[in-house]
This record gives sequence, structure tokens and C-alpha cells, in this order.
Amino acid sequence: MKALFSIGLALTLAACQSSDEHAAVAAADAGCEPVVDNLLTNPEFSNAGDGSAPLHWQASQHAGALAFTISAAGGELVIDKHGEQHWMLIKQLVKPESVAGQRVRFSAEMSQDMTDEGWTQSLEAGGGFSISVFGTEPDAPLRQKLLFNSNLQHQPKLGVFDWTPVSVEFDVAAGVTKLEVGFLHQAYGQMRIRNPVLSVITEQQSDCQ
Repeated sequence: MKALFSIGLALTLAACQSSDEHAAVAAADAGCEPVVDNLLTNPEFSNAGDGSAPLHWQASQHAGALAFTISAAGGELVIDKHGEQHWMLIKQLVKPESVAGQRVRFSAEMSQDMTDEGWTQSLEAGGGFSISVFGTEPDAPLRQKLLFNSNLQHQPKLGVFDWTPVSVEFDVAAGVTKLEVGFLHQAYGQMRIRNPVLSVITEQQSDCQ
């Protein structure tokens, strides 16, 4: 009888310990889901049509006849190349005071059917992120210059792939006066983007990496 009682007690304690461990893991997972403040306006790409950029986004392409089609539906932005111009950029200006002196993450999900077959330009072929930071440096507070620039500095950026999360982290100088982030199409084919987020990396976000 004592043996049966001891076995039952041991099983009960083991079950409680397992339950506590699961609760601890769940709590830790919950703590690693920080609320992210998205600094982008209209990340759903609404009000796009007739080849124009969505509201609060700007579109530009290499000089010449229009060579790209822009469309958006269901939160997805689609850029499709149909002409001979080399690139198209869809970008958004972000308030510099919201990111000055901070480390920032730009992320989105991308899906592509793109190729560099027949590409003869010196520009790197691909599709993805474009980031530009303009501002001043402490030793030249009146001179505006390009402080940081990143085009297609991530993987994947070319080929055929379904929805894939992509992110780039970068530091923004305290003297920033203009920040532009967006999406560059610089190859042949189609690229799609959804769920773009620009956020300042908080201590909680860093702890969850």
C-alpha cells in the first residue's frame, strides 16, 4: 500500500512539474511578442490604381516610356515589368524625428517570379528593399549628404519564390533630415509585397532575438 502511495505521489509531482514547465515556456513565448509601432503610413497599399502608387507612397522609374504596372489588392502590392526601362522604385518618406539616433528594422513579406536572364545593365538585378538616409554630421552641421544607402542588400532578391519574410536592420544618425524606404524592381518579371513594417528596435525586441 505504501509503495502504491509513493508511486502515485511521484506521478502527481511529475505532472505538476511538467505543467509548470509548459506554463513557463508559454509565458516566455508571450513575452517575446512585443508590440511593434509601425512608422509607415498605409502599409496596406490602399487606393492604388491606374498604374499610380498607393496613397502616401511615391513611384518613380528610369527615364522613358512607362515600363511597369503597379496594382494593389487585399494588402498586396504588385509591380510588374512590361517595358524596357531598367528600374522602378516605390518609396515612402518617414518623419526623421521618429528614427533619429535609433536602430531601425525594415521588414516585409515578398513573393517573386523574377529573372536576370538577358539583363545587360551594370545595375545589380533583383527586387526588394531600397533604403536611403540623408542628414548632417557633427563636423558639418550645415551640409546635407547621403549618410546611408542600401539597395537589394538581402536574400532572397531574385528568382521564383513564394511569400518569404525579409528584413534589414540599420542605424540612423542623430543628424538625419530625410529617410526614404521602399521597394525597388530592377530585373525582369513580377514582384509582390505585403505587410511592410518600419520600426525602431526596442530592448524587448532585441531580447527576443
